Amino acid sequence: MKRIFILSLLAQCFPAEAAGRQARTDAFAAAFEAVASLSAEQTSAPILPSPLAGHSVELINNGTDHHLLSFYRGPEMVAVHNWPWRRGTVVVPDGDYELAVLSPAATIRPYRGKAAFKRGVRVSEYVIQTTSGKNDAARTALSSLASGDYKLLYAPAALRALAVEPRTGLPVAKRAP
Repeated sequence: MKRIFILSLLAQCFPAEAAGRQARTDAFAAAFEAVASLSAEQTSAPILPSPLAGHSVELINNGTDHHLLSFYRGPEMVAVHNWPWRRGTVVVPDGDYELAVLSPAATIRPYRGKAAFKRGVRVSEYVIQTTSGKNDAARTALSSLASGDYKLLYAPAALRALAVEPRTGLPVAKRAP
């Protein structure tokens, strides 16, 4: 898993260079290979309509003490990094997506899902499930304590004039300086 994180970081640092584009391709291939043996879970239904025509919003709450890397494969290929205990907003074009969510920790089971993004806002709450199968009730009780303001993790280039409302994570127009 650490290799996938490193490839993703290279892709983010050098997006316009051949090495960065190759790292992105390799990161996506490795991420979906890492979850290929898992059953794809159907993700939660939208809780609100999206305020953006032709786009959907995912509010990510990383309720773990691990970095998470989320890959979206569908009409657009998106990879986002979310820090431990933090919140983030991802805006993607509407469509059907396959998801892979990974942690660099070998003991953390990756997640594989499918989502139909159809002009909605959905919330993804990530918690820890270890490969040892042990159920840590104390950690489970704390798993939804992602905190801080929402940060915009990704929006398509056509929507770069977006910001997010820090408390709700919903997209808003950027304010002029």
